[in-house]
Amino acid sequence: MNDFFTLTAGNDMYLTHKSFDGFYGLGVAENPDPNLQWKDDPSWGEIDSNGEFLRVDLAVAKALKSIDLNFLYQPNVNDDRVFEVAEITATLLDGSFLTHTLTVTGDTSASWTGFGSVVNVSPSTAGGGGWYSILNPFGDLEVASLSFSAVRVNDGLARQSWDSDYTLKGIATVPEPATVLGLVGVAALAGFGVRRRQNSDQ
Repeated sequence: MNDFFTLTAGNDMYLTHKSFDGFYGLGVAENPDPNLQWKDDPSWGEIDSNGEFLRVDLAVAKALKSIDLNFLYQPNVNDDRVFEVAEITATLLDGSFLTHTLTVTGDTSASWTGFGSVVNVSPSTAGGGGWYSILNPFGDLEVASLSFSAVRVNDGLARQSWDSDYTLKGIATVPEPATVLGLVGVAALAGFGVRRRQNSDQ
């Protein structure tokens, strides 16, 4: 927690980060020890489609300039079997909810069901970061909190790492740049892998 936001790993899990091919992101895991990732959690450090979610509560509700997500891939890249889907639920200032999805559609393309537009920063190919920036994701609406989860696309896949999973790269609010949620600041504040956060009321 800090003056701008609070992070919560849902369902009694742990805040984690992931580093892969020079790209970094924030996620959650069942076990804070990365040495156990292939035993307990094949996609350790990402938000998986097995009920995991990451919540960000803003200290003051604000409109969002952008949301950046990475490690979103397409079939046959890094053992993924589906076009990965991220789900974002915003709690607005008036207490209402909006839920939208980002779905990978190709090497450098994705569709967003909400306001704004999507820009690919690094491709969803081998060696790429699968990094997408959602610009003006909820229009001019003021957002109090966000919940990030992954949509399970194929129930027949035994391992969650073969279905949707991804990390949060960052959030920028309007207009103050000081409220940008960046991985470096998050790493210092969250103490990855050591703090256990309880499930919130999402």
